[in-house]
Amino acid sequence: MKPDWIQIARRFSPLLVLAVSLVPTGCTTPKFKPETDVPQDKVLVYIYRKAYLSGIAGNHHIFVNGQPITSLHNGSYCSYLASPGTNRFNSKAFSPAVMIDMTMNASFKDALLELNAEAGKTYYIQFKIATTWGPKMVEMDADTGAREIAKCRLAKPL
Repeated sequence: MKPDWIQIARRFSPLLVLAVSLVPTGCTTPKFKPETDVPQDKVLVYIYRKAYLSGIAGNHHIFVNGQPITSLHNGSYCSYLASPGTNRFNSKAFSPAVMIDMTMNASFKDALLELNAEAGKTYYIQFKIATTWGPKMVEMDADTGAREIAKCRLAKPL
């Protein structure tokens, strides 16, 4: 007995629609491109989020010194020109579902990371969805940060 292709198509059509909708997104957003024009009196900070299966649907707004910078999705990055000195980095989860949004941001802290930055230097900050007690931001060494961010796509500014 041959398989009924119509029944097979009906069974797998939701997965096919999901797969097809994800492909164009990955192809249309630019991959990592290093910043080349950085003023000497500024600090170049790359903030990135590695692509992981867990937390794939999560969207986090990133703030620096209380100012919104970008919406960081899974596998994305942004570059930020900071002022020298102490810079405070934070995030808030964004969800259209009000209860999820309130629950995820209940433990919102003043700063996930404080970076004492020097003019003319480049820093890499990895945003992580922690398995316990919310998100984390970790300063990475230049070699690790450059290697990991190369797999990310550009996030849109807020």
